[in-house]
Amino acid sequence: MTDTQTILRHTLATIAYRLSKTLNSADLKFLRFQTFHGVRTPAEIIFHMASVLSFCRAAIENKTVEKPAAVEEAKETSRFFDLLQQTDIALQNHSVDLELALQLMQGPLADMLTHIGQIALLRRYYNQPVPAENFMLAKIKVGNISPEDQEA
Repeated sequence: MTDTQTILRHTLATIAYRLSKTLNSADLKFLRFQTFHGVRTPAEIIFHMASVLSFCRAAIENKTVEKPAAVEEAKETSRFFDLLQQTDIALQNHSVDLELALQLMQGPLADMLTHIGQIALLRRYYNQPVPAENFMLAKIKVGNISPEDQEA
């Protein structure tokens, strides 16, 4: 595996870790929480992230993007983590040149990290802030993609 693949896979593991921490103990009511008219709910943000992730996976596999259809809010998070796992597998099975890797970092991967920050902010508005953490010390490992892989 190339350094480029390792860095991209580590970024996916970081996304998994951060989203897991942000959603830890969140209920369906939080996924439906809307601060103002026209502001996406957490479930809608996760759906958007799934769309972005589908684009990312398609670029890695050099295929046409298949935008996911909407699912029930309760299933949105597990569908996202399934897509994240599929994208990690795609990175294991396909070489990615530096140009594509940089495009993935500045586009879909950075976008997903931004949206995780939005969900964290919504948790604070919901009066359930995400506990502070030094993310440089987080035990993030390449390949740890599912919520079950993340420390409590």
